[in-house]
Amino acid sequence: MIEHPSAQDEVVGLCSELIRIDSTNFGDGSGPGEREAGEYVAASLAEVGLEPVIHETGDRRTNVVARIAGTDPSRGALLIRDPTRSRPGPRRTTARPSSRRR
Repeated sequence: MIEHPSAQDEVVGLCSELIRIDSTNFGDGSGPGEREAGEYVAASLAEVGLEPVIHETGDRRTNVVARIAGTDPSRGALLIRDPTRSRPGPRRTTARPSSRRR
């Protein structure tokens, strides 16, 4: 028998994988990992049948947009997730969020 993960387990797994992508923003415009994070989000959305579009706002700096049709065209919703992190300060954290610890 094939076991399928619960919705909660799937969301936790997706978030855990996304957090492991180092998209730390050092303030120099480099955005290491931003493109990778955007591609991961786009692939995850496509996997469930959406048609995400990646917009590159700078060199490897990306935003992902996907539309989900609702039942009431007079109402709208917007979900935004910034794929970058600020550089951790020496006193604010002891481990980088992108570390491979569990």
